[in-house]
Amino acid sequence: MILTLKDSPPSAVTIDMSPVTPALLKQDINDTHHLQLAVGKDKMPLGDLFNITVGDNEHLVIRNSDTRLTHIGAEVTDGEMIVEGNCGDYCARTMRGGVVRVKGSIGVCGAANMSGGHLFVEQDAGDFLGGAMPGATEGLNGGDIIVSGNAGARVGERMRRGTIILLGGCGDYCANNMIAGTVFALGRIGRSIGYGMRRGTLFIKNRDAIDETFFYRSGVSTNFLSLFIKYARNLDKSTQHIPERY
Repeated sequence: MILTLKDSPPSAVTIDMSPVTPALLKQDINDTHHLQLAVGKDKMPLGDLFNITVGDNEHLVIRNSDTRLTHIGAEVTDGEMIVEGNCGDYCARTMRGGVVRVKGSIGVCGAANMSGGHLFVEQDAGDFLGGAMPGATEGLNGGDIIVSGNAGARVGERMRRGTIILLGGCGDYCANNMIAGTVFALGRIGRSIGYGMRRGTLFIKNRDAIDETFFYRSGVSTNFLSLFIKYARNLDKSTQHIPERY
């Protein structure tokens, strides 16, 4: 199924896309046209907002996407969504399985409280990637996130488990209050990395970002990094150029 965003919604109004999941592939296309979406404070049928055409039975494709579309991939449990363009906030929020692939950038709180599945972002991500929803005590609780560009501040805040791979860098307070899990970043990192961190693993190249609460231990031999890189390379073609040694 292919959903192509029309130009009718005002640019300042957001569209809550959380009802749009790969489960629509199993429904009658006429019912899909009448699916109600929250547009600002109002409700509109999906068919009034998107041109809907039949694609294959394996992928739900959103075309002409922009930052008006929020909560794309929220609560997805299986199947695959492909987003051609940018996403607004809360992309892949509370996702539990399946795949969401964004051929652009995403807004803040991407993969908030995600517990399974895979989120691939081909450009950049906003603040609080893999963090916690407002009021939640834990952030990312499983699954894998790969961002080919850079991310904002507080990546992996309060994350409990799972993997965040940044092929670029990120802002301040990466892994803030991290409980467990793995964050891997190839680019430059902002200030106060691992602030309040309890457990977990951080792989970073920018040693200048590490403050005095951590210490450098040389001469330690471990196979974990090589195993992790092999795992990352098997997730997606975007990770194939990650160096094997550092």
